[in-house]
Amino acid sequence: MMVKHHTRIGATNMDATLIVLPCLLLAYASGCCNAAYYAIRLAKKNDLRQQGSGTLGARNVHRLYGWRMAIPVFLFDLLKIWPSLYLLAACHVASPVSQALVVFAGLLGHIYPVQLGFRGGKGVAVFIGSALYIVMFPPMTWLFGVNLLLVIFAHRKKPRYTVKLADTDEEFNQIFELNYHTFVEEIPQHEPNELKKLKDKFHENNVYILCKDGHKIAGMVACCGRRPFSLDAKVENLDSYLPAHSKIYEIRLLAVKKEYRRTRVTAMLLRALVKYLLNNKADLAIISGTTRQLAMYEKMGFQPFHGLVGKDGAWYQPMYITKKYLRSARWMQ
Repeated sequence: MMVKHHTRIGATNMDATLIVLPCLLLAYASGCCNAAYYAIRLAKKNDLRQQGSGTLGARNVHRLYGWRMAIPVFLFDLLKIWPSLYLLAACHVASPVSQALVVFAGLLGHIYPVQLGFRGGKGVAVFIGSALYIVMFPPMTWLFGVNLLLVIFAHRKKPRYTVKLADTDEEFNQIFELNYHTFVEEIPQHEPNELKKLKDKFHENNVYILCKDGHKIAGMVACCGRRPFSLDAKVENLDSYLPAHSKIYEIRLLAVKKEYRRTRVTAMLLRALVKYLLNNKADLAIISGTTRQLAMYEKMGFQPFHGLVGKDGAWYQPMYITKKYLRSARWMQ
């Protein structure tokens, strides 16, 4: 009696395994080839992970750059697992199990690409393309379901907030508006103006770290590694009050919109700030801490070193934090 096999007659299980394994590796490697990331990197010199939703997929490309770039990205993702599936058939080892495993490996590569820090796309196009290919070889329902669950898992609720460095005109415009709201309307440090925008005196030297809710800035903090600092004008002979240091930064303009002050925005900003300072070899940071938030600054590890500066309604405490406390600040946990 003749029995039909998906593998070639006489092939052992070991033979099939030795053929399927390279197909799995090829599928994962193909999945890691993220068209969205590399297309934007090459064409626009931008990191898509820091733009829009941060997702490396055709949908995010479409939102930011339009259909002309999104369509090729979608088609590439749609077809990139096909060579691995074809190789299974060409080697006579295509079965519901082997096909489902190859699709699974391709989805893993797309959603969790190793070379991009395991941060990829959502896998919709890859899943659809794979389904189109294997529809002529109906897979076992439960194995196909595993792949479907992987796509659903990739669509789980993403973090609401994103942290990035300011680099667009729209972001700087929002920064000036938040500056005005915080340091003119809320803390009367500067005089009002008709534009209701406030450009910082040290703007050109500032690095702005933003926490965004979609396209809207929820909070910000700035730092600067170039003298003179704002505290140089407020504290005479500033360095005489500070411990020995080789690289110092001034932290400024910590501002969070009222509606976000009971959220994770402040903590996310401060974690990003410390990471930036440590990555840039800072061993000391200074700040003019508003007297309204002294408890928070002291908890972080800041130490006062001078009397209050400022004016009525806008008093600030000069403080510093050393590298030791930057590394072990309790609020980073």
